[in-house]
Amino acid sequence: MNKKSYNKLPPDLKEIFDDLCGEYQERFALMWNSLDFDGRDFALKKGVQIIQLPEQELGRWKKRTDSVIEDYVKSMVAKGHSEGEVRG
Repeated sequence: MNKKSYNKLPPDLKEIFDDLCGEYQERFALMWNSLDFDGRDFALKKGVQIIQLPEQELGRWKKRTDSVIEDYVKSMVAKGHSEGEVRG
């Protein structure tokens, strides 16, 4: 459901929707984590070498992606979402 449709709901239905979303948010997070672990195991079985970036290199990568993330936040705020909502 998009935000415009959600905002049209009466408060009692918003409350029900919010409760359900909170419940399923945790379930979806667990599902995605499980898929990540399965994918990692599959890759290792196929001979893929997985490396951990050193902390300094990881910092460089994060710094290079900051502008992409900030552009995304700005575009979502321009569409009517609150900055806190987007960053959350």
